[in-house]
Amino acid sequence: MSLKVYSNCISYSPPTSGCFLNLKTLYVGAEYPDGDSVEKIFSCCPVLEDLTIMGLLGEYEVLNYKISAPELNTLRLNLPVYVGDHDQNHSIFINCPKLENLDIRQVFCRVIYL
Repeated sequence: MSLKVYSNCISYSPPTSGCFLNLKTLYVGAEYPDGDSVEKIFSCCPVLEDLTIMGLLGEYEVLNYKISAPELNTLRLNLPVYVGDHDQNHSIFINCPKLENLDIRQVFCRVIYL
């Protein structure tokens, strides 16, 4: 099962118990993806294997993503930064023990933790 979410902003509060129990592929496209909201979406996907996050980072927001998915084997990140915002202290924490494929494009981060 797969799900594609496109929005100019995402502020989503899923139920606290698994709401996408069989979801294996998730594509999130947002102009200004909020780390907490995106994390909440894929934290409700216990069997998620393929995750794509695409979006334009805002001028003043600092991206701090925590991607933790025990079954994830493919992760794609495409997060270009708004013009003039290259000095922000963005960071991405990836905790995916089964990760085999990592595709990072146009992400201006000071730190990426695997």
